[in-house]
Amino acid sequence: MKIQKENIIAIASLILSIAISSFVWNFIKLPYPDINIIGVYAENEYNAFNEILRYLFFIFFPLITFIVLQIHYSKFKFVNLIPQLEISEDIFYESSKFIKIVRNIFIIFILAEFFTADFTLTPLDLFHEGQRLSSAYKSLIDNSLWSGSYVTVSIFYETLSTKLIWLLFNHESIGLMRFSDRIYILACKILIVLIIYQISLFTKLKFFYKEIFFTICSLILISILFDYNTDRNDAEYLLFRELPILLTSYFFFSIISKKNFNIFFIIILGILSFLSMLWSIDRGIICNILIISIFLYLLILHKYNDGLILFSSVIISWIIGAVLLGNEFNYFLKNTFYLLKEINYIFGEIHVSPFSFEDDSLRALKILVSIIFCLVISFNFFIKNIKIFTTQYKLSMLFLAITSFLTYGYNLGRSGGVHLKEVYGYSIIFIVVLIFYFIINFISKKNFLSNNNLKQKRIFVIFFVISTFAFSLNININNILNFKNRFIDYIYLADDNFIHKNDKSFLNNAKTFVQDFDCVQMFSNDVAYLYLLRKKNCSRYYLVFSLGSYEMQKKMIYDMKNTELI
Repeated sequence: MKIQKENIIAIASLILSIAISSFVWNFIKLPYPDINIIGVYAENEYNAFNEILRYLFFIFFPLITFIVLQIHYSKFKFVNLIPQLEISEDIFYESSKFIKIVRNIFIIFILAEFFTADFTLTPLDLFHEGQRLSSAYKSLIDNSLWSGSYVTVSIFYETLSTKLIWLLFNHESIGLMRFSDRIYILACKILIVLIIYQISLFTKLKFFYKEIFFTICSLILISILFDYNTDRNDAEYLLFRELPILLTSYFFFSIISKKNFNIFFIIILGILSFLSMLWSIDRGIICNILIISIFLYLLILHKYNDGLILFSSVIISWIIGAVLLGNEFNYFLKNTFYLLKEINYIFGEIHVSPFSFEDDSLRALKILVSIIFCLVISFNFFIKNIKIFTTQYKLSMLFLAITSFLTYGYNLGRSGGVHLKEVYGYSIIFIVVLIFYFIINFISKKNFLSNNNLKQKRIFVIFFVISTFAFSLNININNILNFKNRFIDYIYLADDNFIHKNDKSFLNNAKTFVQDFDCVQMFSNDVAYLYLLRKKNCSRYYLVFSLGSYEMQKKMIYDMKNTELI
């Protein structure tokens, strides 16, 4: 009865502290800085750091309140935490070969889904897709990277992804750019399956409940997190830009599965430090924070050799990257510095207040509370030292909770409905894994399926997996058999098939007008026209929306000093 009373007090305090955080939200205001950038923040004299402070207070005030109470009631001592963080044994599973078979069947179905998905002719997004087409086209012409195009997302996303697939097929098309996205989504889906596979091994569920847990969680997550044909106005819960974060998660889970940590995965983590920054700047920053967290974890466990290997791998990857990029590395550093300094003031949207009548307020509140829930549960595993979980399972859940907390940072400064949805994915993974673990663990203890015939159980699991996928995924055998023809037709479709009628008329007139010019300077955000006209921009600043400060605008004017004006 005492424990029940303590839990009620802790939960009530948590709810009250969330309400207090919501009330305090609008009172957290910093003075507007002396910065000359036109945008929503400037119009409202709003400091970009308000978003960070409000978010941190909203998350940490309830979290600390709950943790302090739990520590008090459970008599927890921090000296008892380190033994819980230590990996005392390798993850061993008596039927590991069979769960690998289930995993491989899963991946086969994911591949089948990839080859069966229809190719769509969604009208071209002249802004977002235009970034990737026009920047890639200029790089294709002059082989420039940051020196040729001012980057607002990352060099891989905006330039290299499209350029590389064009070079691979020796052809430039909108279809090829979009197909490359599908490849990344496929990779993300496979990584989700591998991550859930690792977590399944971390559980104490017995055969065949472990396989059922793995199958259900994987199917739910790959179905709701990613979609090959998602429109920009109906975003996914995770974007394919999350690939380095998913890789970091998988590598960390692979590392902790062994008592003697896997050196190979530690080295790969270090290499990701640099590569993730090329892939996506915001994801790269989170990826590096997670790598630093893993490094600190190794130090806490006195795994100094492993920590040194990780640190060395990070440093070497950056040195090699700087050498290979040459002068472009300096442009990369300057580009990243200016981007981080100005981006929120350029693109910024003031974050909605939780518990308000503003648009998307309830969605923001739901996600923020979910993050608190994930952190509270994962920390509570260690405070209560719950024995039904392995150390690896508790660490993996803590890692997911921290990732969920960090990745909400993408939304700070860009808090529209689409961006809100895109930061919910890791919380969904945590909640799905947690709920179905308890459900299946409960079923296993009730011995609802007590038949001890191992062969029959394996047949049941295989039948369950295959039938589940067959009815859940839209697998079309004819589409798979005709994939090559469908693919070739799609990537060689003329650009006209992807643009509106009004844009076609404009392009036909513009082509005649600009045909004798070497370059065109865009002063609108419809930057896809550069690619559609097959012209490069006259300055690095092809996307004028990214020009915030007077300093950057002067740089654009300087770049255009030898440009012919008409």
